[in-house]
Amino acid sequence: MFVSGEVGHPKGTAEFTAAVRTALTDGRTVCLVAGDSVTTDLLLAETGGWPFVRITDDVRFADVPAYCRC
Repeated sequence: MFVSGEVGHPKGTAEFTAAVRTALTDGRTVCLVAGDSVTTDLLLAETGGWPFVRITDDVRFADVPAYCRC
């Protein structure tokens, strides 16, 4: 798990993505990026080419009421 405060760069920046890529050694890969922000978390996922799951209090799945309240 990579946390921006521990990595030392804001999510969504090239520096954060580079730090994650550098840490991925010995065949390690990113499983997914989970976050609540389209502007930083989704940008990170897109920049890295990784899957993204958005966590929000308005999650809908197959017209079922929100199932994740974080």
